[in-house]
Amino acid sequence: MDSNDPQKADKDIVCGSDACSWPNPLCRLIEEELQHHGLTYADLTQQLHDLGIADYSEECLKRKIRRGDFSAAFLIQILCGLGCERVDIGKFTALKEHIDDQ
Repeated sequence: MDSNDPQKADKDIVCGSDACSWPNPLCRLIEEELQHHGLTYADLTQQLHDLGIADYSEECLKRKIRRGDFSAAFLIQILCGLGCERVDIGKFTALKEHIDDQ
């Protein structure tokens, strides 16, 4: 994995698109964490494989996350694969309030 190349990480992040909007804040959370850690979906796919958690292709993992049709257990597995130790759920409240105001 090349987690030190910010250009590589940036081309995978699409949080500004319709793919990541309410009611799918989990997609936004995951993609923000990818960006924060300088990782891509390819890196996450490899991390999950290395941890023995899941054996998805990169494209399959992207689709699954962007659809938001996964369990809380899978979210925790993803966050572990990303090396997350904490998640600020206050972001969800702020996002919902912003969208409700529109």
